Amino acid sequence: MSASPMTHGAYTVAWIRAIPLEAAAATGMLDKTHPNLSKPDGDKNTYILGDISGHNVDHCVPAI
Repeated sequence: MSASPMTHGAYTVAWIRAIPLEAAAATGMLDKTHPNLSKPDGDKNTYILGDISGHNVDHCVPAI
C-alpha cells in the first residue's frame, strides 16, 4: 500500500531562509524529504519539503 500524496495543507511548519547557503543545513535537518508540489505561476521561490520528528516542514528561499 503506497502512502497518500502530500498536499499543501499538510505542512504545518514553514522555515524561511534568508540565503541559499543555509539550504544545505536545513535540508540536512530533515528526517526525510518529500516530492515537490505544484507552485502557482510566477512563484520564483525555492521550496524543499520534508519532515522533522513527524512534523511536515516546508523550507524556502524567497526569490528576491
